[in-house]
Amino acid sequence: MSILNLMKIPKLSIDDYHSLNPILASLIEKYGLQEKTIWFIDLKEYDSREQIRSFSQRGFQIGSHTMTHAFVNHIPKEQAKWEIEESKKVIEELTGKECEAFCYPRGRYNKETIEMIKNAGYKWARTTKLEDGKTEFEISGLHLSYPRSEYEGKDPFSMVKDYKHYWAHYKELQQFELMDKFEKFLEWLKK
Repeated sequence: MSILNLMKIPKLSIDDYHSLNPILASLIEKYGLQEKTIWFIDLKEYDSREQIRSFSQRGFQIGSHTMTHAFVNHIPKEQAKWEIEESKKVIEELTGKECEAFCYPRGRYNKETIEMIKNAGYKWARTTKLEDGKTEFEISGLHLSYPRSEYEGKDPFSMVKDYKHYWAHYKELQQFELMDKFEKFLEWLKK
């Protein structure tokens, strides 16, 4: 896959396991955006497995976010390799589908972790950087859950037209009372 051809990469990523993710999934379904959404759920919580299975059956793509949400560039190489490979294997067993994508926990990666991702058979990976990634293993996007410091005080929802990929965390959308803005964003994304 070329970085120039992002057609198969969903427009929206939702990261991390949260017990209330099904609420967000239902909101995304309300706008028929399942095929444009990928969930990156780590496997450290036992209930995350049921969420993965359920979301996959509902038409969402599922990507890997490691087994334990480990920062793969800060742990021993063998442990990172296990986090990357085992999470892919478990997701594929749960969904019966290929797990094509990986999301670096907290966006942390380096050249060595990119190679591990490629060798594990992933087709693309997402980071947390705002600027566009250089390769299909460094896909970036706009974080919608709160105004990060690199946004220089701008509301991320006012910047959506400038980006091709968006990501969020349910917990922060709720914490910062952004669900109404997120729903308006989904209306816009549906177009």
